[in-house]
Amino acid sequence: MAALYEGYTLCGLVPEQNLSNSGVRGIEQERDSDHVVVTDSTRSVTMYKVSDQKPLGRWTVKQGQSLTCPAVFNPKTKEYVAVSDNQVIRIWKEEDVLLDKTFKATVSSDIWRVHCAHGGDPVVLFQRGAVRLLDSLLSAPQQPIEEILAQEEAIRSTLQAGKEMAGKIYGQLWCYSNKLFIPHGKTLSVIPFVCPKSSLASALGKLKQAKHAVTMLAERLTCDHVYKEVEGLLSRSDIQDLQPCVGQLVSILVSRSLADPSFYIPSTLAQLVHTQCLCHSACPDLVLLALEKKDYFLCQLCLQFFPDIPEAVTCACLKAFISLPDIDAEKASLEPDSISFVEALISRERAQVSFQNGYGTTTCEDRSDDPSEGGGIIKEKEKTSAPSEQICPVGLHKAVLLNEVLQTAYSETFLLPHLKDLSSQHVVLFLQYLQFLYLKYSQDDFPQMHGLRSPSLTQIMDWVCLVLDAHFTMLVMIPEAKGLLLNLHSFVKSQVRLVSELGKIEGSLQELKNMKVKKEVGQYSVEIIELF
Repeated sequence: MAALYEGYTLCGLVPEQNLSNSGVRGIEQERDSDHVVVTDSTRSVTMYKVSDQKPLGRWTVKQGQSLTCPAVFNPKTKEYVAVSDNQVIRIWKEEDVLLDKTFKATVSSDIWRVHCAHGGDPVVLFQRGAVRLLDSLLSAPQQPIEEILAQEEAIRSTLQAGKEMAGKIYGQLWCYSNKLFIPHGKTLSVIPFVCPKSSLASALGKLKQAKHAVTMLAERLTCDHVYKEVEGLLSRSDIQDLQPCVGQLVSILVSRSLADPSFYIPSTLAQLVHTQCLCHSACPDLVLLALEKKDYFLCQLCLQFFPDIPEAVTCACLKAFISLPDIDAEKASLEPDSISFVEALISRERAQVSFQNGYGTTTCEDRSDDPSEGGGIIKEKEKTSAPSEQICPVGLHKAVLLNEVLQTAYSETFLLPHLKDLSSQHVVLFLQYLQFLYLKYSQDDFPQMHGLRSPSLTQIMDWVCLVLDAHFTMLVMIPEAKGLLLNLHSFVKSQVRLVSELGKIEGSLQELKNMKVKKEVGQYSVEIIELF
């Protein structure tokens, strides 16, 4: 039997007026198990990264047109295929912005679906039952299409089973990579699940006996005996098949630790988390127990391996980490890879260098001398606020813990209310650390340390925006945040200027991209390229 974990919202929906449609025309898997393509019931196709619950791309057809079958992703060509108005096949790539400027072909008969099996070529299924490979169809779009089905027959789908949930229930769901995608009400929810393998032991009822033995073990034995028994359990080759038992065992150990202050086995809990057989919904009190016991290594492991940590728990970890004295943080034993990354970051030369992303000592100066634009004032302020040194505002181990929070998945809607509970002192310190990371990441000679667990530049900037959204009024009013806000303003201004400059040369870059490369080039040549 499948075990369902705690679900989360991927996106909002806009159901049609007659409420007969969920607002989702279809969901298809994209490049890997963490990306999906969602086609709504009107005009849009959106690509989502499921773990981050964020859209990475969106494409829309013109007003008056409609998408009549779900878009699919062709992994061989890295292209998307969709059908609009029943007969127009559209093909585009991720970097394309406007669908009207991409490839399209009109066929002679109405299309029902486009299918793209893993590792195969796209196949087009017509409404009257005919099937064509996409490539052969595009070679002659107006080729005649035979009718396979009789006039009284039609391709249909039926609802075979349903379950009550909050909101309206629709007769379709999608399943990819052990995740259920369920539209209900005005949201599209994702529910992870696992389906343990069937075994003779479970059929004979012996699995229940094993669960009962685990329960007795966790409730009665001493710490040393529990440690030895868990060691034996983890040495089994079928540990993945015992996932329900592992979740129940951890839940019992956590309950016993909360009830009995003298009972706590951090190494055993860490081993069980390392099995990756757990999630937050299976043992919801584990992270809070680790915070209560100041077991920051266990907190780090939970943040790494639990995909479903609620935003309230994420903020509780952030609050605990940011208020932790550096002296106490240095005593914690943390994961070596994450420590190595921060060590490399802090030990780098602190002298000012040029930056990749448009921010540097030269870009801090406002190039406008017009007093009406406040040029002179901004120059003076930025001269005093620009950091002369890039010094990490927190200790090594504290930075490691904060990095784990930055990499945790969240929903902005649910995270913002909890962020407002941070004090002004902690908000300023957190923003200073985010600023430090931004400066380090933006350096021209910043090394790409592959294999080391570290936050991305996008995650850093997302957290800057979240903290500013939650505390902007307070930050404007406190004097100690003045210099920090001026520096953040400089970052934003430099990014706007960079994008503006890139926009000016966009046409030239596009012309270079479209130029045909001459194949026959001698050992030495001088080539003149004219840009119009």
